Amino acid sequence: MMHRIHSSGSPALGAVSALWLAFIPAFIAGAANAESDGLQAQSDPAGRADTAAAEMTGDDDAPGARLDRVTVTASKREESLEDVPISMTVIDQDMLRQGRGRTLADMQQLVPNFSFDEAGTAVITIRGVGGGGRNIGFDPRAGVYLDGVYIGQSQSLGMPLFDIEQVEVLRGPQGHLFGRNTISGAVNITTRAPAAQPEARVRLVAGNESTYEAYADASGPLSDRITGKLAIAAETRDGHTRNLFDGRELEDLDRISLRGQLSFNPTDRLAASLYLDYTDIEQTALLGQPVTDLFDTPFENSLNPSGLLPPRRVDFNTTPFTNNELYGGSLNLEYAFDSGHRLTGISGFRKVEQQRQNDTDYSANDLMRINFDDEFEQWSQEIRLISPDHGRLRYLVGVYLLNEDADTNRRATIGQDVLALVPLPPGAPVPFAPFGPAFGLAPGAVAPAVANVETENYAVFASFDLDLLDRLTLSAGLRFTREEKSIVFDLDGRQSGGLQIGNLDGFRDSRSDNELDPTVSLTFALTDTTNVYARYAQGFKSGGWNVDFLNVAQVATGFGFDTETVDSYELGIKGVSPSGRLRFDLAGFYNEFDDFQVFQFVPLGGGAAVLQLRNAAKVETIGLDGSLTWQPTPDLRLTGNFGYVDAEFKRFPGGGPGGADLSGNELAAPDLTAAAIAEYTLPAMLLAGQWSLYAEYSYRDSFFSGASNDPTFERIDSRNLVNARLEYRHRAQRFAASLWARNLFDNNFLNTRGRDFLGNQFVQYGEPRSYGVELIHHF
Repeated sequence: MMHRIHSSGSPALGAVSALWLAFIPAFIAGAANAESDGLQAQSDPAGRADTAAAEMTGDDDAPGARLDRVTVTASKREESLEDVPISMTVIDQDMLRQGRGRTLADMQQLVPNFSFDEAGTAVITIRGVGGGGRNIGFDPRAGVYLDGVYIGQSQSLGMPLFDIEQVEVLRGPQGHLFGRNTISGAVNITTRAPAAQPEARVRLVAGNESTYEAYADASGPLSDRITGKLAIAAETRDGHTRNLFDGRELEDLDRISLRGQLSFNPTDRLAASLYLDYTDIEQTALLGQPVTDLFDTPFENSLNPSGLLPPRRVDFNTTPFTNNELYGGSLNLEYAFDSGHRLTGISGFRKVEQQRQNDTDYSANDLMRINFDDEFEQWSQEIRLISPDHGRLRYLVGVYLLNEDADTNRRATIGQDVLALVPLPPGAPVPFAPFGPAFGLAPGAVAPAVANVETENYAVFASFDLDLLDRLTLSAGLRFTREEKSIVFDLDGRQSGGLQIGNLDGFRDSRSDNELDPTVSLTFALTDTTNVYARYAQGFKSGGWNVDFLNVAQVATGFGFDTETVDSYELGIKGVSPSGRLRFDLAGFYNEFDDFQVFQFVPLGGGAAVLQLRNAAKVETIGLDGSLTWQPTPDLRLTGNFGYVDAEFKRFPGGGPGGADLSGNELAAPDLTAAAIAEYTLPAMLLAGQWSLYAEYSYRDSFFSGASNDPTFERIDSRNLVNARLEYRHRAQRFAASLWARNLFDNNFLNTRGRDFLGNQFVQYGEPRSYGVELIHHF
């Protein structure tokens, strides 16, 4: 793996990786005479049964009467959640399973000021700002990390959250410790480590719409010093949108995932872990259901006499699909010195391949389709030295290197029905005309867009925590980043006729950014279990290029965009009550973004639209987020969370159609998100087990999907969702059976609205009600 890093085209990355490997023999030799077996953590399966039994007794002194301690690694060392001066939410595997959460998209009910939308491109929005990479020239704002390795490409975010330990969602810029472009927040995913004792489990799910899922994992020691784990997941589901053209159900899903891990302790000071994962996702993913005809014309003025189709009904001659193949691995090495310092190295490799197809005319006519083939290959290396966890001064220093090679091959293809009559834009000489002759298009004509973007990211970083007083701690961090990008872009619009796609022949460009991002916070312990803090942080998102089907005007005027920066301020309080039954956190924030990168379809007039990436002058977000978890008895746990954000363009002159001033308009995010969760357990006479009732309610406020804030075509109404589960658990926690429902009351809601190349406006509906059964067995 290290040799391939060197050969991937990044000499600096390979050199540092080789240097890290050279350290390993010295570490092993230096620790050969030390005591063994000091690094392996022991787990006790029997302890789970004892805890479960205690919870069912109703004894206030039982473990279940107090909330469990939550340990996080947001600061690259293990700390209690309450001690980290960052607004964050931690979700474990059981919390996800209870609400049928399988991917990051399903976490929205559990995390305040967090949303995940997908209209062809996955977009994570944190505290009002999102944005995802529809094309390879535009990076996401939220960084996502799997076992310490950056996986932030939008095409990667559909991976399943199975066999994980927990997910930490950090709000606000986290650039001083996390890899790149964490300007809105970071999602830190940690998988389950191999167990010290043999264990295995199987989970089976069956539900409506032919939903079938199987999960299995096995873990345990392979020798005195090696433990291993293997996990597999297979999921399949029929679609819930009917295509009237051929009767096929769209939005189905077939997903297979594998995860493996080997942990090796050659000495009591050196630990090595190898992680591998693979996911294949195939689905007839629907970009959206049209609500206008071509060129923004209403359906009632078109050849469709029935007007709009009912929800989840389309009439496409071309089947849309999205196929993703994701795989990668990492090697984590950690050496513990006599002084208590730890040296950690993480070498990572990721590969993403995506194929997408969409019916661009959104009709039964074969007029135009678009195919995307995108591929990302990434190598990364992080090395950091961490001081002991005790003492008045605690610090961390490190280096980070990343090489990403991204390729895209996109094709806009004219279909065979070029003589089909289509509606023309208002003001045209006639209301209808044959599609091909009206725009000078021939059947089978192709407009290709082929590009490569290479990114080199180099960073050095450091942070420290200094106890100024017994109850007052100063924390500071600094990261210097140099990011270099280069592009090669070929665009051939010679056969695009009146659609006016531009031409680029071997276009080459490069850019670089040098950024210094500080973070500083002050934490005061009100009590032994409650802290208040103030935090300031800077972050940046590098510029790039709009690598898409550009029109002639965009090619002529340029299609690059500049670096975006943020200044973030946060005040918070977090803690646990003295009884240990109540955990709470509340944070207020203010963020100011300069040169905010906006990704939008802009009408060109005459009903056509073009995809535009530009920099808005200034964006401001202000708001609150908080959560409360209360365990009044061992049998009842209540959780609530809420997020409020006011996100708007403070200055965006010329940002709208026809040069309209969008200053004062809202960003595409709900002002209010909230959730309430209740879990109640009671003894069951059957086999001395217990019943568990889980209910989850979430609310999302209405918002506008686009920067123009059009009340007719950009408004997304508020939505209310309820998820529920009734489960029986065996006393020894070896067996469980449950009935579950998601979107219990079948709320018919929209996820997003959009506009496509030929002027069709579309909506995307959320998933309808689903329900089923689940069986779990621990061996």
